[in-house]
Amino acid sequence: MRARIRQAFQWRHLILLMTLREFKRRYLSIGAALAFTFVVSVGSLLVLSAVFGRHFEGQVSVPYPLFVFCGLIPWAFLQSSVSQSVDSFRANANLVRKISFPRELVPLSVVSVNLVVMASSLATLLPFLLYYGYHPNLAWLWLLVAILSVVLLGTGLAMLLSILSVHFIEIRPATELGIMLWFYATPIFYPASIVPPDLAWIPRINPAARIAEIARCALLFRVAPPLESVLVAVGCSLLVFVAGYALVLRLSATLADHVN
Repeated sequence: MRARIRQAFQWRHLILLMTLREFKRRYLSIGAALAFTFVVSVGSLLVLSAVFGRHFEGQVSVPYPLFVFCGLIPWAFLQSSVSQSVDSFRANANLVRKISFPRELVPLSVVSVNLVVMASSLATLLPFLLYYGYHPNLAWLWLLVAILSVVLLGTGLAMLLSILSVHFIEIRPATELGIMLWFYATPIFYPASIVPPDLAWIPRINPAARIAEIARCALLFRVAPPLESVLVAVGCSLLVFVAGYALVLRLSATLADHVN
């Protein structure tokens, strides 16, 4: 796998071109992308705050809009990376059939676009943090752990589901259902403290929930996150990444024969 990663790095110019093509396919320009990201981020924040704020605002010790925003940003990256990469090999079927290159670059190009979008969402979050009096300190460095974890998790799932969807057409609807259920199982718009005791194991083993918790600890509570959260987030994300990468390596040799 180490040799394969070095090989993929040698094709970095191709992934850049594929990323730019994916970016242009989804957005008219960088300015349009930033504006779209701002509108979607703020719009989602306002909707969730309006619908659920009255119910959960008193159960969190930080401003509810910031509580939602800090969990929504990594979740949006994860959701977009997974849902948009499922059909990525089919969308690039001509390229896959005609050119020999590391196949993992296809879902990676989708993830790269969403990484840019997540960065712009974090930039959108910054003035809100400053407005509420949350100024940068050393605890903000823990945000890097949340970003690393969600990127590994999103990339691993993108590779895993994109290669499986070539062989199993049912992956697309199953992914959409899974993402919807995963969203409600992740404390994005509600605090984990309201989860009934008999279901408390769900957020404990949910890497997306742990990633949201790390981001909130870093930016809002400005303390080090619980060690358990770091271990679950990083450990699960790394495991999914390795599994996705290994499956792409195993099936890439015959990918051109099956993609259509």
